Amino acid sequence: MLPATIICQMGTSTTTTSTTAQAFIQRWQGVSASELATAQSFVIDLCELLGVPKPHPTPAQDYMFERPVSFSHGDGSTSAGRIDCYKRGHFVLEAKKLKALAHTKGFDDGLLRARSQGEGYARALPADEGRPPFVLVLDVGTVIEV
Repeated sequence: MLPATIICQMGTSTTTTSTTAQAFIQRWQGVSASELATAQSFVIDLCELLGVPKPHPTPAQDYMFERPVSFSHGDGSTSAGRIDCYKRGHFVLEAKKLKALAHTKGFDDGLLRARSQGEGYARALPADEGRPPFVLVLDVGTVIEV
């Protein structure tokens, strides 16, 4: 989770922002529901907390959930994939809900696999879109890694 002190620096009112940040943390901390059930709601809530626009579908597919990509393989074949959340020129976000407990080898390994998956999605984007500078890995209710 984002520490309240970081979020407070982004807001205009330390007390209001701190209270809002604490409510966000309390709502999401320790959530055990699946990635599919939680990731998009979490990202929307995080955007509201930070005061930034939420992902939305557009024909340009420049900031959205479930951004389609096509992987090209060495044998000439392709396969489809979807980025959990994407903002052109900014980030690829790969969300997970890991079963392993935080701060364990299994949890760390899961985050590393998610990072690798996110990097693969970034490479699969059309070349004319460029590569986003950040891959975010999210374990809903536990951690956001950049």
